[in-house]
Amino acid sequence: MVIGLFGLGLPWGISGVAMAVNVMAIVGMVILLAQAKKYIQFSIVRLFLVPSIALIISMVLARLAIGIPGIVGSDWRTGFVKVIVFVPLYVGILVVLERKWLLDFAIGLKQLLAKKP
Repeated sequence: MVIGLFGLGLPWGISGVAMAVNVMAIVGMVILLAQAKKYIQFSIVRLFLVPSIALIISMVLARLAIGIPGIVGSDWRTGFVKVIVFVPLYVGILVVLERKWLLDFAIGLKQLLAKKP
């Protein structure tokens, strides 16, 4: 991390620091998932596919939404429109595509809470 901060931070400033942190987060996630694979069975595609689809669709539509006349030019209006478009769309896509998993999770959580010691 320190090497990345100096190696990327000095030439590119805050953007380089952000890149170093992102690279470190990805490396850490890869190491963590590799270690977890020894103990539990999971699919990388299943883990990341639906959130990635939701992220891409929501980002594109939020970006298109700021093209509405009167939005661009004010950071507050732009941010507000992006949040209003992105958050419900992202959550909605996750709920629609992960409905079965969410129901199974809710049932499991309910059973777990019912077993309180």
